[in-house]
Amino acid sequence: MTTQRRSLIPFVFPLAMLPVFAANGTLIYLALHSKPALVSEHPYEDGRAYNHELEAADAQAALGWTATLNAPLRPGTPGPIALDMSDKTGAPVQGLQVALRIWRPVGRLGDIRVLLTETAPGRYTGLVTLPAAGQWQFDFMARRGEREFAYARRLSVP
Repeated sequence: MTTQRRSLIPFVFPLAMLPVFAANGTLIYLALHSKPALVSEHPYEDGRAYNHELEAADAQAALGWTATLNAPLRPGTPGPIALDMSDKTGAPVQGLQVALRIWRPVGRLGDIRVLLTETAPGRYTGLVTLPAAGQWQFDFMARRGEREFAYARRLSVP
C-alpha cells in the first residue's frame, strides 16, 4: 500500500502572498491617514490662469522697479518687516499701497495679511508675529494707480 504525498504548493502560495497583502495594507493605511500636500484648493484653475501671470510679469519688468526685503523675524515675537522699493534709476518709489501675505508652503497655519505703511521715501514697514519656525513665503503686492508690482521671497525663520 502506497501513500500519496500531498503537495505543499497550496499552502506555500498563500504564505508567499502575505507580505504583499501586508505591504498593500500599510500603504492604504498611510494614504488614508496622512495629510494632503495640496497648497492650492483649485490647482486646475490656477494652471489655466498662468498666461495671465506671464503677461503681468512682462508688465512688471517694463516698470523696472526693484524691491529689497529686510525681515529679522523670530517665531512667537513681533518683528519688523521693511520693504525698500526703487525704480530703474535707483530713486525711491513713493506713494505705493503695499499689501503683504505670509503663508507656509507646507502645512496649514493660516495666512497672515499685513498692510505696510510708508515710513520714509520708498520704505514700507509693518509689524508681524510668526506663529512657528520654518519656511515662510512672503508675497508682496505694491500698487500705485494701474501699476502693480509683485515681489515674493521665501525665508527660513529659525
